Amino acid sequence: MGGVAAVLIGVLGGVFVVLTCLASPEAYNAGIISWPYVLSDYALALTGLLGLAATPAISERVVHLSTGWVRWTGNVAMLGFALLAVLNFWQAEYEILSEDPTYTIPAISYEANMSLVLDGRIDALVDEFLLRTPHGWLESAGIGLWILTVSWLSLQSGALPTSLAGTGIAAGILAFCTAIGANLNEPGLHVFGVFGGVVVTPLWFTWAGLFLLGSERSAASRMEPAAPVSSPSADTWILERTQAPRPRRRKHHLIRLWPN
Repeated sequence: MGGVAAVLIGVLGGVFVVLTCLASPEAYNAGIISWPYVLSDYALALTGLLGLAATPAISERVVHLSTGWVRWTGNVAMLGFALLAVLNFWQAEYEILSEDPTYTIPAISYEANMSLVLDGRIDALVDEFLLRTPHGWLESAGIGLWILTVSWLSLQSGALPTSLAGTGIAAGILAFCTAIGANLNEPGLHVFGVFGGVVVTPLWFTWAGLFLLGSERSAASRMEPAAPVSSPSADTWILERTQAPRPRRRKHHLIRLWPN
C-alpha cells in the first residue's frame, strides 16, 4: 500500500503541474471559478492523504538504523502531509464558494487591542487561518527533513539504491528553500523550492514507490511454498485401528505348594 501511495504521489505531482499551466489567472482574479485551480487543490489534498500511507512504509526500510530519529521525522512528515490535505481541501472549497457573494461565514480576527471582531466575508476567515499556518515549515520543510533523514541513512547503509538516496538528499534540501524563501520573501529561494516541489520530490516518491513494489515482488517470489503435510488416508487409519493387538508375554512362576 505504501509503494502504491508513493507512486500516486509522483503522478499527482505531474497532474498538479499540468492543471496549474491550464488555469486562467484572469478568471481567478475576476472571481470566476477556475476549475483547473480547484482540481489542482484537490490533487495536493490527495497528495497529503497518500503521504500518510507512504511515510511509514518508506521509514520501515531504515527505522532499524536510527529508530528515534526516523520515527520523529516521520511523525513530523505525516503532520505536514495532514496539514497539506487540510489546507488544500479548504482552499478548493473556498475557490468554489467564493463566486457566490451571498455565501458568508463569520470569521474571528484580532485587532491591535486584541478585541474580537466579527467579519461576514469568507475571505477574512481564510486569511485568518493562513496567518496562523507555519508558512512552509511543516508541509514543506517538515516533509523534506524526513526525506533527508531517510535518504542519508540509506546512503550510509544501502537500504535504498544510491541514486535514489542522492535524489532524496537533493529533494530534502530544496524543501527547506520553500520555507526559508516564504519567511524571508526571497524570490530566488522560491524558485529552488518550486523546482524541488514539482520535479525532484515527486520523482523521489515515484522512484521509492517502484522500489518498494519491486522488492515486495522479489521477496514474494523467493518464498518457497510450504511442503504439504502428508496425512494417512482413512483406510490406513481404519486398518490400524482394527488390527488385533499383539498378545503380551506373561511370565509364569512356579509356585511350590509343598515344602522341600
